[in-house]
Amino acid sequence: EKPDYTPYSAVPADNRIFDPKYVLDPFDPNFRWENITKSMDIDDPEEMQKQHAFFPKIIPNGGSFLDWQKIILESPLPNAQIRFTTNGTEPTEKATLYEQPIFTRNNIEIRTKIFSRSGLQSQTGKAFFEKTKYHQPYKKDRWKAGLIYQYYEGRFDQMPDFEKLTPLKRDTAFGLNIHEKIKQREDQFGIFFEGYLEILEEGVHTFTLISDDGAKMFIDNDLVIDNSGKDQRRVGVGQMALRRGKYPFRLFYYNRYEIASLALFYKTERTAQKLVEKKQWWH
Repeated sequence: EKPDYTPYSAVPADNRIFDPKYVLDPFDPNFRWENITKSMDIDDPEEMQKQHAFFPKIIPNGGSFLDWQKIILESPLPNAQIRFTTNGTEPTEKATLYEQPIFTRNNIEIRTKIFSRSGLQSQTGKAFFEKTKYHQPYKKDRWKAGLIYQYYEGRFDQMPDFEKLTPLKRDTAFGLNIHEKIKQREDQFGIFFEGYLEILEEGVHTFTLISDDGAKMFIDNDLVIDNSGKDQRRVGVGQMALRRGKYPFRLFYYNRYEIASLALFYKTERTAQKLVEKKQWWH
């Protein structure tokens, strides 16, 4: 017989049985012996139908668009049906069958679910698409390189009200690298950055802000990313439609203790994600 080269798709394992974090020696105190006793329940078809941990894939996974948006749905299971809704309701076996890409010119919430021939149902995939408009760049006669920053010290357990604080230092920074002569100690400090961000390419920009601890970022007076929770390291993502030019920029940052970090990345429909460069900051 000839080998069967038919492609197949693997379904993710149930993490109650196989979780890479717990692939340990059975003599390790963290080994999950109880998962072995649960195996019979998890193998039950009804239990599998309720708990099976595979999802439909939505491409792209939500976001902003300018004119129209193309949406593609994919299934990790071959020969399974993808059903979807666009009104925020839970998809059932009677929902619209996905047969070709979805196109929209309006705000839309996609909810989608996979139904296999054997009766398995996936978890529900969700994505929201929002139509947006371009922000307009700011114009003035003279520009200077860099951002203006104000530096503060104190025990900040949450985002402080910087307007009520007295800065210890005010100077120019050529980027958001807080380790370049900005911070004066290892932890318990805050920084307020203000100036303009130069956009080099027109389109919808996806910004990713990584902060340890909290940060809030505004572009053109709109809150784009809010990382101001109490978690130590936070990754926030926000989008904005921007033309080429310079836009008002403000960023509030604080550190509670230990590791301090701050970095801003961006990408567009035509460019891969990259760090905002020093040449893009002005005041």
